[in-house]
Amino acid sequence: ETRNVWVWRPPNAPANQRLPVLYMADGLDGIFIALSHLKAPIESGAVPPILVISVDARARPEQRAAEYVRTYPGGGDAYQVHERWILEQVIPWAERTQRASNERAPRFIGAFSNGADWALSMGNDHPDVFAGALLHSPSGGSANWVGERAGALRWVVTGGTRETAGSVQRGGDLPREIIAALERQGA
Repeated sequence: ETRNVWVWRPPNAPANQRLPVLYMADGLDGIFIALSHLKAPIESGAVPPILVISVDARARPEQRAAEYVRTYPGGGDAYQVHERWILEQVIPWAERTQRASNERAPRFIGAFSNGADWALSMGNDHPDVFAGALLHSPSGGSANWVGERAGALRWVVTGGTRETAGSVQRGGDLPREIIAALERQGA
């Protein structure tokens, strides 16, 4: 299948320079969420330029969840296929064509909702690839997903005290539980 991969390169970034990169889930929504926090500080020069690359998810919510949540009921191998696609195709493509950093230290992964669950798993499973992860409003994950290698990454975990939009209504305890589990691993 074909999917969109969205790229934002700051206009003030040197054209021939490799940039730190944030790989976001959820296509344009992922770009918009990242840029709502990063665009102004980057464009003003307060924060160094960073490349944001976001991949489209499957359109139907249950397919999206199957790609983002390893244990999604009936998900089959959708998670593993999506994981391999990111690692073996998207990242090499971004390094080859978009001047994304090809080093671990400036490479991050991030997302929100089920995508945050995915970023949690990817960060834990691939600390050799990613130096950090941004998780906003994880919805189906668990503090039990935090592995013993989590201390190798930098983490940003956020979420509301009561998430009520959409089909998932989750209290604010999950981000706190994930943070506590990360701290136990030295993250």
